[in-house]
Amino acid sequence: EHPSASVGDIGKLLGEAWRNMDEGARAEWNDKATADKERYERELAAFKAEHGETRAEKMKKERAAERKEAAKERRAEASKDRSEKKRDKVKHAKSADGAAGGRGATAQ
Repeated sequence: EHPSASVGDIGKLLGEAWRNMDEGARAEWNDKATADKERYERELAAFKAEHGETRAEKMKKERAAERKEAAKERRAEASKDRSEKKRDKVKHAKSADGAAGGRGATAQ
């Protein structure tokens, strides 16, 4: 019906058709979706009982662990940078004091 429609246009047309559909026709599709979701959940539970977690779950856990480790490393690096900046500031202040005769030097 719309051979030159883009994917986005097709999505819009389908959304409009869904909104214009009467409740009875929508109920039929919603029932099919519910039944398919229940089938999927049963099959997933059977798979997990036999094989354990899915590959996607394993990858998600690995990525989370990697992100956690990277964040820990960033925090350590930031802490090190802050310490170095403080040390350099103190060093600079001491060297400036030494060049100006120093604070707290006793007068004779």
